[in-house]
Amino acid sequence: MNSQWRVGIDLGGTKTEVILMDLNRETHFRARIDSPQGDYDATLSAIRELVEAAEIRAGENGLPVGVGIPGSVSGLTGLVKNANSTWLNGQPMAADLTRLLQRPVNLTNDANCLALSESVDGAGQGAHVVFAAILGTGCGAGITVNGQLLSGPNGLAGEWGHNSLPWTPQTELEQRPCFCGRFGCNETFVSGTGLSLTHYLLWNEHLDAKTIVNRALARGFHVHLFSNCMMPHKVADFLAGLPQDKVSLLANVSINKEDSAQQKKRVEYALAALGPRVQPGITVTSPEFEYAYLIELINRYNLRRRIRIGIAQPIVGHDNEYLHPSQYRATGRALAAMALACEPDLLIADEPTTALDVTIQAQILELIRRIKDDFGMSVMMITHDLGVVAEVAEDVVVAYAGKAVEYANVVTIFKQPKHPYTQALYNSIPRITDTRKRRLEVIRGTVPNPLNFPPGCRFHPRCNYAQDFCRTEEPGLEIVGEGHKVRCFKYNAEKRCYFK
Repeated sequence: MNSQWRVGIDLGGTKTEVILMDLNRETHFRARIDSPQGDYDATLSAIRELVEAAEIRAGENGLPVGVGIPGSVSGLTGLVKNANSTWLNGQPMAADLTRLLQRPVNLTNDANCLALSESVDGAGQGAHVVFAAILGTGCGAGITVNGQLLSGPNGLAGEWGHNSLPWTPQTELEQRPCFCGRFGCNETFVSGTGLSLTHYLLWNEHLDAKTIVNRALARGFHVHLFSNCMMPHKVADFLAGLPQDKVSLLANVSINKEDSAQQKKRVEYALAALGPRVQPGITVTSPEFEYAYLIELINRYNLRRRIRIGIAQPIVGHDNEYLHPSQYRATGRALAAMALACEPDLLIADEPTTALDVTIQAQILELIRRIKDDFGMSVMMITHDLGVVAEVAEDVVVAYAGKAVEYANVVTIFKQPKHPYTQALYNSIPRITDTRKRRLEVIRGTVPNPLNFPPGCRFHPRCNYAQDFCRTEEPGLEIVGEGHKVRCFKYNAEKRCYFK
């Protein structure tokens, strides 16, 4: 049957989606349902219902159907294998769907579908080698070379979910059993099920990924599925060893049903966590460095011009300087140029001098000052280095466990620190005038669990001045001078008498 329509089914471990497209790849209909769990027959029925819904929208029957599955089909037996939706394994799914839908059905690995799509008309279009990874209920990947799928004899050439990184400690591997029978597979770290396992290992509580995310949102957290767990390290360490030109990541976790635009505002996937892991042999201005989601931005705002003009010699070297994890100047230049691409009013610099020697640190700070003046923007510096604060800041907010505990201008913060945490930070700095016998002060205890902050003042378990009411009541900001505010009961008019 010749038809202008094509029906695609994405069968995931949590959700199953149908899409109706025309020959120009325009989408005309899509729908998503919860995937049946543990029931093969129900899975087949769900696919049939989705196909029928698409055909009703198209006004035609018998449309061509392709299905992406979280596994592969054995070339020898025709049976599904390696699926993390384990009820599919060992089933003649292609034959069963062909019989159920009364037409030939193409069945293939979902990550292979992603890789081919990205290399043909997606973020990897025109690249020699594309590695496309899926981070969902499980994790999978596909590879294309020159726009052609590299499937291998088992249809799983790009799969990485059931490899383990060789430098992962054995004790950590043993804590993470995988459905495949092995321990410490990548899937047990970077998938939705891996997030659930990480939560259990940390808090001894069994929750699925959806519940974890919804609970965090309900408590007012902005959720970064990458940056708030082990994902960036595991993903980046794996990708660093691949000879890919482009990397496409598809990350997804199901949360409460709400407007999709609102979802994007509340839940973001911090792919920028992969930024510092740059493959050797790639230069700053080479197209390989352009993140998939920044390609259009880079072209539109002439990023290369900003690399050359906005950040000049001698701080950053040449445009053809090679990027490598050890070359902080080149990596810092490229990331700064990305931040400047849209000419923002506010530049947020989060630990910009971490892991840099003092020479490069001074150059980065000078760069930030010049950016501020040249572009007429404000800069918010986030740092643990009080030396950096003293050098670049005008106004300072000292934060502890997500709360602002002291606010003042930089001179006041260093000459008259009031909050016990600010004082402890200041007293932990070594001084040239110190004698050898003076021991640096340390802040006892540890930072509290962000999912279970202590009641009352969040600093009270580590505070040398804490009273009983500090453990149950939360202090407000008290004005202690012009433009100087402190969140501590020591400066409360009614309770200051309890402190010696």
